[in-house]
Amino acid sequence: MRRRSFGTLGVALNLAVLCYFKYTNFILDSLSALTGVRCVCQHRAAARHLFFTFQQIAYLVDVMRGAKVERDIVSYTLFVSFFRI
Repeated sequence: MRRRSFGTLGVALNLAVLCYFKYTNFILDSLSALTGVRCVCQHRAAARHLFFTFQQIAYLVDVMRGAKVERDIVSYTLFVSFFRI
């Protein structure tokens, strides 16, 4: 039960970060169009952010299901960080 709770929280936080980077510009542009106030803050959702987020979600789901996953943090970090765009 505890593994599932932490896994669900982890997936929710990763999706929140994904939504932040993906939809912040849309929301700010819409507010700018409605109010006429120019917003300086601009974010870009690069493909690497999407990749890292989906890698994390896949890992968390595997852990929640009890699958055999890489437990060594160095090996996992090296695997994820070698994705280049």
